[in-house]
Amino acid sequence: MGLFHEFKQFTIRGSALDMGVGVVLGAALSGFIDSLVRDILLPPVGLLISKMNIENLYISLNGRIYPSLEEAKEAGVVTINYGLIPLTICQVYPAYNGQ
Repeated sequence: MGLFHEFKQFTIRGSALDMGVGVVLGAALSGFIDSLVRDILLPPVGLLISKMNIENLYISLNGRIYPSLEEAKEAGVVTINYGLIPLTICQVYPAYNGQ
């Protein structure tokens, strides 16, 4: 609830310029956080978990087994990509916590 209250206070006392700067900085930091998580944080975690690429963890809903997520997507299979959940959490948490 505090996040919404702070946002409301920001919009009341802030200007459109302040909000525009915030959006631009958020977009710029998004690419940085994405690269940090994907290229630096997750590879050691995947190495600790049986030397696998954690982003490649998925369940194909047609019941067939594919060697990788990319091959399943190329085949047009609907998948549940549960390996991307830690990636998303690691990307969203710094953005939310960086107040």
